[in-house]
Amino acid sequence: MSLKKMSKEKLLEYHKLKKSKRVQKISSGEEKYDYKYAYHIFRLASEAEQILSGGDLDLRRDRELLKSVRRGEWTEEQARVWFADKEKQLDLLFAKCTLPDHAPEGKLRKLLLECLEMHYGKITHEVITKVDSMEVLYQIHELTRKAIGV
Repeated sequence: MSLKKMSKEKLLEYHKLKKSKRVQKISSGEEKYDYKYAYHIFRLASEAEQILSGGDLDLRRDRELLKSVRRGEWTEEQARVWFADKEKQLDLLFAKCTLPDHAPEGKLRKLLLECLEMHYGKITHEVITKVDSMEVLYQIHELTRKAIGV
């Protein structure tokens, strides 16, 4: 179900289970709607647009827009209209998207290891980068034999 079709009551239903102060303010009418929830909707839609259109992500690109949402400068109706328009744009971008269906796991693993090493120092000796399944089975077999005394 899309955000524009969802009632305010449905949006708050999940949050009521948590009984947070923020939800209590919204439920009591102290706040007009959940600005934090709207902020995340705006952020995720903007990030999806960046990834689909350019294949990259700049977390600071829409920061002024996001700040204005968080400050409550958008009405609930304005937020719903913005998201309905963004949803249509995302559908079009997705249809034209040339990104691969699956991420290149090998490249991502290598990048992650490089990032970890930048932070923690050399760790490649601690990480198994390639698994030889036959070798692992042999090691399990030998450990089992030793355990049962064969």
